[in-house]
Amino acid sequence: MRARNILFSILFAFFQLAGALFAKDRSEVINVTDSIQYLKIHVVNDVQKVKPCIDKDYYWYYSNQINCTRGGFSGRLLDGDYLSFYFNSELKESGKFCIGLKDGIWKSWFEGGKLKEITDFDNGYKDGESIRFSISGDTIFHGYYKKNKLNGKALFLVNGEMVIRKFKKGLEVIPKSVAKKEAKQQVKEESKPEKKEDDKPDKKKDQKMETTKSKASKSKNAKSK
Repeated sequence: MRARNILFSILFAFFQLAGALFAKDRSEVINVTDSIQYLKIHVVNDVQKVKPCIDKDYYWYYSNQINCTRGGFSGRLLDGDYLSFYFNSELKESGKFCIGLKDGIWKSWFEGGKLKEITDFDNGYKDGESIRFSISGDTIFHGYYKKNKLNGKALFLVNGEMVIRKFKKGLEVIPKSVAKKEAKQQVKEESKPEKKEDDKPDKKKDQKMETTKSKASKSKNAKSK
């Protein structure tokens, strides 16, 4: 019994070590600096087996730059925790990648530390709750996504007031009362009689007639004299 426990302990330690070595070989931590921020990223070393989906955005690293392309990539895919910072060391954005795709909760901040956005992702899609804030801290958008498309009720800040709109698979659902009102207005507009070109006053024609009348009157007066 004791020998069996020792064997299990050895096997467990072996698999843990193998997993750690595999993870180390699979990914690498890289620090990136550009003109507006610096980042700490993890990248995947082996991307040969990844088959891109045409409707997903892939984030990848090449030549000291983070790139994003839809439906494909041409570098080392980001994988694992992602952090970006302003040059004053304040946090700018945080989230997690899964083989080049955003996954889980992503947050971003304005310079100064105020929260800018919180959005849920699922395997590359916006999927779940999304909230955006103004620099003053007011909510300017609050809605829900299903595979990158707005779905359900969403709040928008319009002219200082929150407006509720309803969406289904990315398309706005217009209430029946509003739809009927718009349809009546359209029928009303279409039923208005159009002005014909002949009905429009012709100033040049009128002036010509006045000139002709004036000449005829002068000629008549001259004859009478």
